Amino acid sequence: MPNEHTFESVKDALRHYHEKLKAVRVLEYQSPIANDSFPGDFNVSGYHAEIQDLSKAADSFWGIDRCLRLQEKVDAMHSYAFHMGIFAKSVDLQNNFIDPFQDHRFEEIQEQVLQQFMEALLSLGVISTDIEVTYLDGAAFGGSGARGRDRELQRQYVFPQDTVTKSFFENQQAKVYLVKSLANIDIRPTESALVGPRAEIALGGIEIATIVFDCFQVRGQKLMPINYVAGYAIGMERLVAALNKKANLLLAIERYQSIMNQITRLAPAVSSSLFIHESFQLAFGIEALAVVGDSYKSSKSRSEMIRKLKKLLYESAAELGISADSVANLFAKVM
Repeated sequence: MPNEHTFESVKDALRHYHEKLKAVRVLEYQSPIANDSFPGDFNVSGYHAEIQDLSKAADSFWGIDRCLRLQEKVDAMHSYAFHMGIFAKSVDLQNNFIDPFQDHRFEEIQEQVLQQFMEALLSLGVISTDIEVTYLDGAAFGGSGARGRDRELQRQYVFPQDTVTKSFFENQQAKVYLVKSLANIDIRPTESALVGPRAEIALGGIEIATIVFDCFQVRGQKLMPINYVAGYAIGMERLVAALNKKANLLLAIERYQSIMNQITRLAPAVSSSLFIHESFQLAFGIEALAVVGDSYKSSKSRSEMIRKLKKLLYESAAELGISADSVANLFAKVM
């Protein structure tokens, strides 16, 4: 039986792959878990400021950032804290902005990023036929009736079918599915958000990555053209789980196995499938508190999020007969 992939081995392999590309900067740091990019929240998306800056000048980078999404509903493949491997690049259009969907420069950056993403997966032993892809089949969004992530846009816009992504993955013999909705448009309901088509990638039934091709930015409730920014974000823990064909993160990631061993000593019943939700809540919640540290205390909204998390944590512990003091001891060990 071949050796299983570990978080560290996958991390090292992807770093090595991107270092070989030469022109790509490798970021050696992680964003602060509470930073100015997401006021009142934590670092919900990796290297946000660095990606925004790419729209101003041609550049590229690879790095692995640590993120925290306390709004997540935890389950087998959704933890609060996680690592996001990000490659992003931009092209300087020299103020020559035309319709991106009629622009060979946009098609070129799409093809480059898709090819690079596929090569990165193949370097880990992934077989292209095991991949599932959803891509944009064209969609109208924004305007007076918008209630989703496009609600900041004053008028309606229409993106055509993403034929480049469709053709690329069909040639790779991946399972390809068209989506005619906002689900495959990269957009957030905030000023300065980057906007463009996106593809979602799954391996072995586990969503592992998002590929984005941003060609506009939200400014004053309108879409304004920008230098093209394209790249991919890989959920590192999910990728490890998918590579090892593991059913959930608790089985796939070493740090969760360590936390679960400590919880099991206090409450053996946590190993039962009947307590699977409590096991997710405890393992992921304890890690989240350790990641946050004291960074939330200067913000009322962050403090409220931590208060709610602790409430869920202690409720799950009580269901298993674990005392509040024991939870505090577990937290101290993780720290």
